[in-house]
Amino acid sequence: MSRCRSRRSYSEIATPVILSSMLALAGCGGGGEEAPVALDTPEVQAALAAIRPEGVEHHMRVLADDSLEGRAPGTRGFEMGSAYAEVTLAALGLEPAGVDGTYRQPVPLRESMVVEDA
Repeated sequence: MSRCRSRRSYSEIATPVILSSMLALAGCGGGGEEAPVALDTPEVQAALAAIRPEGVEHHMRVLADDSLEGRAPGTRGFEMGSAYAEVTLAALGLEPAGVDGTYRQPVPLRESMVVEDA
C-alpha cells in the first residue's frame, strides 16, 4: 500500500476526512422519525473548517492504490480497505457501532455479471 509522505500527523489528516464523511452520511436518512441533524453547530463548523485537500487526497490514494486490488467484496483488497477504515475510525476515537462492538455491518453479498448477446 502506498504511503503519503507528509509531516502532518495521521489524526490531523484523518479527522477532517472522517468528519466530512459522517456529515455527508448524516443527510442520508433511514426513513425513520429521527430529528434532523443540526449542521450549524460550532462543532460541525469547526470540523468543516478543518478539512484540507491533502487529507482527502491521502485517503483517496490509499484506498485507490493498486495493492487493494480493486476492493471487490470478499477479496483480500476489500479486507485491506476495511481494515484501513477501521484503524482510521479507531485512531479518531470513534466508538464502533457495528455488529458485536466492531465497525463492520454485514451486508448480503450479491453477484451480477454482464452477458453479451451472441
